[in-house]
Amino acid sequence: MQARLRLLPQRPVQALGNLGVASDDASDALLRTLTDSDEHSEVVRAEAADALGHIGPPADSALPMLQELLTDDEVRVRETAAEAIASRQ
Repeated sequence: MQARLRLLPQRPVQALGNLGVASDDASDALLRTLTDSDEHSEVVRAEAADALGHIGPPADSALPMLQELLTDDEVRVRETAAEAIASRQ
């Protein structure tokens, strides 16, 4: 049950990335998701990194956080952060 609850935010995070929602609010919400590894699973945090890679200029402030994720404990998060950084350049 706990594992399912930790994945619950995955769909909204994916939706933001798929839509490419270019707003400060969306970027802020995704950044909060990235920084809370206790609250969110590595799947949700990876989806947040991916979504930030699809958002336009409002996500520029996320680059330092995405760079920090390159040393995350979870491989999936590291890989997705690297892809998100590459897609922003």
